[in-house]
Amino acid sequence: MNNFRTEVSIQKSSLELNHNRPILSYGSCFAFEIFKKLRNYGFHIQHPGGVIYNPISILDIILRGLNNISYVSKDLVRNRNTHFSWFHNGKDYHDVSSEKLIHQLNDENTIVKELFKNKPLILITFGTAIVHELQSTSQIVANCHKQNSTLFRKRKLTVEEITSPWKNLIQQVDAEFIFTVSPVRHLKDGLVENNLSKSALLLAVEEIISAFPNKSTYFPSYEILLDELRDYRFYDSDWIHPSQEAVDYIWEKFSRSFIADYNQKLILEIEKIRKDLNHKILFEIDKEFYKKLLKKIQLIKPKTPHYSWDHEIAFVQKYLAD
Repeated sequence: MNNFRTEVSIQKSSLELNHNRPILSYGSCFAFEIFKKLRNYGFHIQHPGGVIYNPISILDIILRGLNNISYVSKDLVRNRNTHFSWFHNGKDYHDVSSEKLIHQLNDENTIVKELFKNKPLILITFGTAIVHELQSTSQIVANCHKQNSTLFRKRKLTVEEITSPWKNLIQQVDAEFIFTVSPVRHLKDGLVENNLSKSALLLAVEEIISAFPNKSTYFPSYEILLDELRDYRFYDSDWIHPSQEAVDYIWEKFSRSFIADYNQKLILEIEKIRKDLNHKILFEIDKEFYKKLLKKIQLIKPKTPHYSWDHEIAFVQKYLAD
C-alpha cells in the first residue's frame, strides 16, 4: 500500500537527555516548544534569552552566561516607559525599572554559568540569517523593540560569519549540542529572502557538525514540517507557525531520538499525573482521587530531582483541605 508521504528517517541518537543532566534551550520557536515540553516532564532545563532568531544573538547570550559578563545600562533601550535589552526577547525581559531588569538578566547569567559546570546538553534552534545591526555600534540585536528603522542596518549573515564563532564556542566548552533549524518562515523578509536565509543556516549547521561530530548532531525539525507534514492543515491560523498537532508530532520524533527508554517510561507516568491534575470536577470533590494523586506526585518527585512539584502539591492539597 502506498504511504502517500515522505517520512523523515531519524535514528536513535547517542546524545541522551535525562532528568539529572542540565539542558539549555536557546533560539527560535522550536527551542521554546521543546523547553515547554521538557519542563512539563520534569527535566532540568532553562531557556535563557527567550525566543531569539539569529545565530549571533543566540551566541551572544551563551557567551555572556558562560563568561558571566554582566549586563549594564548601555545594553538596554527604552520604549515609552519600559526598558528592554538589545540581547533578549522583549516579551519575557522588560521592566519599567532599568535596575530591576539588569538584576533579572544578571541573575539568569549566574544560573547559566553554574549549569555550564556540569556538561549540559544544549539545544540550539536557528531561525533566520537576516540580522539588524545598530548603525551606531554595529552590534547585532536580538530584537528591534519597535525602534525607528533608521537606527539599524539590515543584512544577511554569510555562512562563514555563522560557523566561525560557533566553532570557537564548541571547541572551548565541555558540552554537547543538538542543532535544529526552525521551519517557521519569516515572511516579512519575503519568500525568496526567507529561503536564502534558511539555506545559509542549513549550510552553517552542516559545517559546524562536520567539525565536531562527537559533540554535536542535527535534528530535522525543518524537514519534518516542510517535507513530511507538507500540508496547511498542520499549520496554525497564521499559516506560518506549526499547529499544536504538528508540534506534538515533531516532539514525539524528538523524544524517541534523544530520550532514553527509562525516561520515556517516566514521561508516561508524568503524563498520567498531568491528566489527573486537569480532571474536571462535575459534582462533589472525590478526596480519595486526590489522595491517590498526591501519592503519585510524591513517588515521582525523587525521580525528577530538579523539578519541585510544589505548585502541583499545593493544588492537590487545596482540594484535600476542603
